[in-house]
Amino acid sequence: ILSGLVGSEMCIETGLEDVAALVGLHEPDAVIDWAHALGASSVVLKLGSDGALISQRVGDEYRRERIPGHAVELVDATGAGDCFCGNLLARLARGQPLADAARYANAAAALSVQGFGAVAPLPRADAVIARLRDTTIDLDRVVATRPARCQSDRFNLTGARFQEPCGV
Repeated sequence: ILSGLVGSEMCIETGLEDVAALVGLHEPDAVIDWAHALGASSVVLKLGSDGALISQRVGDEYRRERIPGHAVELVDATGAGDCFCGNLLARLARGQPLADAARYANAAAALSVQGFGAVAPLPRADAVIARLRDTTIDLDRVVATRPARCQSDRFNLTGARFQEPCGV
């Protein structure tokens, strides 16, 4: 079933536990290889508190990058994976490169485990940006293209405030 769902331009986002349960793979690199063998051009593998592993086709090769986890106090992990996925897709939809979108999503998910429930602890953009600022990420690289309906074609991270496109 899974091999029929993966197309040549598809991005697979999953967690290591999900893949282990579905296909019996337990090593992150084996999961990445498996997904690419099925035809996925990009793969995002959530690794919980260990961060994420991303891989994407660049020309005739695949490039992998480990996104390190964030040390936070775990209160409740309910919804952390959904938080990661939602933020990843939102950043990709805004035109961010996969690695930058995964870094943002990873920070958002880390912040989301510091409260109870799936909704109440979801972080706002300014909290995620502040968390990213505490890491070694170069925030000047995290630039995304605005949707076509906007007049300006770029938005940036400035200070502790996130400049949302078109007032969204």
